[in-house]
Amino acid sequence: ALQVSAPYRPVASSALVVPVTAPARTSALRVSLVTPAGRRVRHVERVGHPGPNRIAVDPEGLSPGLYRFEVHTDAGHRAAGHVTITE
Repeated sequence: ALQVSAPYRPVASSALVVPVTAPARTSALRVSLVTPAGRRVRHVERVGHPGPNRIAVDPEGLSPGLYRFEVHTDAGHRAAGHVTITE
């Protein structure tokens, strides 16, 4: 099953990192950030692999607040959660 850990921002980087543990037969991952109003403001597609992956999403220019993140695999698995973007 697809598992997503809490996104975080490393001190040395402004990127938001979304840790994903992908199931077998995963070859691509898609991560989106969505506003509370439902508008997709970021979308990242990366080559993925079964097991641990770390997907970086650039939050530059986003207003501080609560966002929904959505993760999809090319095999049809999905997971979602919420993350707070700070300045």
